[in-house]
Amino acid sequence: MNAPAQQNIFDGIAANISELQKRLSGDAGENIAQIGNADGVIPDLARETLTAMADVLTWLYQICLSVEKQVINIDAAVAVVETLSDAVIALGDGLNSERIPDAFGSSKQIIERIAENISKGGRTLESATELLTALPTPEALRSIKVEIEKSLGSRVKPSEEEQGSLGALLEDIKR
Repeated sequence: MNAPAQQNIFDGIAANISELQKRLSGDAGENIAQIGNADGVIPDLARETLTAMADVLTWLYQICLSVEKQVINIDAAVAVVETLSDAVIALGDGLNSERIPDAFGSSKQIIERIAENISKGGRTLESATELLTALPTPEALRSIKVEIEKSLGSRVKPSEEEQGSLGALLEDIKR
């Protein structure tokens, strides 16, 4: 499964789960379902693999639920830092020694160095926010949860009546 180029790894995870869900709902799932309750190494391997996959997706869903509130807070903090870095850069870029009256008795070189350092500080903040793009966004977490719900249905969301594509497939091949 090749996820399209995404903003960060979490968008890619959501895309891969979506692709898995689509395949399990389609021909691949139908082919696997044909093993039914058959005995043997291959049917048992398929059951174990799909059960492990469902367990991993359930664990990932629980992680998404547990970090959701913190991610929203982090996302808001990142927005504040981005705004602050823009403001600091603008302050540094806008500070011009030509605009400071000689009456203040300030050296133009000092003003220029101050402006340069303020701009550098703003760009440092800007670089820090770029590093934070590796964190999941609230939207990415929602996408992951939605795709897992489509795959596992009532296993992860008891209010769902459907089993989801993977949940239904596991039921079809249960011994």
